[in-house]
Amino acid sequence: MPPIPVGEANPPTATRGPSFVLVPHLNGIEPECEKALQQLEQSGVRVVRRAGCSAIDVARNEMLSDALHDGAESMLFIASDIGFEAQDALRLLARPEPRKEKGKKRSRELHSR
Repeated sequence: MPPIPVGEANPPTATRGPSFVLVPHLNGIEPECEKALQQLEQSGVRVVRRAGCSAIDVARNEMLSDALHDGAESMLFIASDIGFEAQDALRLLARPEPRKEKGKKRSRELHSR
């Protein structure tokens, strides 16, 4: 499939609520990555960069918590050392929510011997 120019990619739908791209980093963001992040911002996606993150798991948890508190409904983490196409991120953010299927209710019983 040929790449779609950023202007022609479908931005996240308004019915989903705000979309956030979260980018924790320790030593800066690679130029290719920063270029795509700026394209996302121009498309209306909120991009949050957090510097000085050596404990990546803690940084991601904090960033995710902050985004949820700010009303984010779709979030995407981007590694600061990779180049990516902004339209690919837009496609991921615009995907419909996962289907919620009803499962069979099972009784929760304690089994002891």
